Amino acid sequence: MPFYTVWPKPAHLDFSEAAALPLAYVTAWRMLFTRAKLVPGETILIHGIGGGVALAALQFAKSAAAQVIATSSSDEKLAKAKKLGADYTINYKAAGDVAKTVREITNGRGVDIAFNTVGANTWEVDFAAVRKGGRIVICGITSGAKTETNLQNLYWRQVTVLGSTMGSGGDFLGMLKTAAAARLKPIIDSVHPLHDIQKAMGRMEKGQQFGKIVLKISE
Repeated sequence: MPFYTVWPKPAHLDFSEAAALPLAYVTAWRMLFTRAKLVPGETILIHGIGGGVALAALQFAKSAAAQVIATSSSDEKLAKAKKLGADYTINYKAAGDVAKTVREITNGRGVDIAFNTVGANTWEVDFAAVRKGGRIVICGITSGAKTETNLQNLYWRQVTVLGSTMGSGGDFLGMLKTAAAARLKPIIDSVHPLHDIQKAMGRMEKGQQFGKIVLKISE
């Protein structure tokens, strides 16, 4: 299916919401369903809740009847994630040992899926937090592209590591169908006219946003 196929927007979305849907949401959908093969009842750890892909993963995971543990350094963002359906939240600065907290939440088992959009900073946490035979799926390197891996943790605990980026035409259609069926609405942090692009970028660079920042070309 070619990428230039044009699909009508889901009827329940306005145009700002539809504009916020494509990239982050197809990325999250592919990570969860095409790559990690999420099934109902599984538990997923999502790092850095507040970013577009992380929030999309939260929404899709809950629509698939999964249990979600979300992390952030912001109590405000964690409170918002709770309202969106996160079952457990962890302030990683206050908790210190995130993997230990995850193990406590899961009664020592660990999560089925570690969902990583962050990169190097959470790599060791993922291996410590995921269950034996679990999956780590990664799409981002905002905290760095290089880190060490304890290969014994990889093979002895039979962990699967999955790289992912954006999605195919089939992924996009699957994402649209899921969003429409669940009446899912993208989380929008703010909408700015195009001439305020510097303000919008400044908000993103400071990590202040919770959800997508939308630029409006015209009224």
